[in-house]
Amino acid sequence: MHTRRALVLLARAAPVAAQPALLNAAWDWGGGDFETALAGAAHRGTGKSPNP
Repeated sequence: MHTRRALVLLARAAPVAAQPALLNAAWDWGGGDFETALAGAAHRGTGKSPNP
């Protein structure tokens, strides 16, 4: 199980390693409403919020 988690983490880290600017990426929903991935995960309501 730990191996799978490590592979998932590496798969998610690879695009960021290739383009570090992705850490600051945000989506513009219009009307000045910008949202980062962290902000989206924070209010998704699934209980899987990121750990600090």
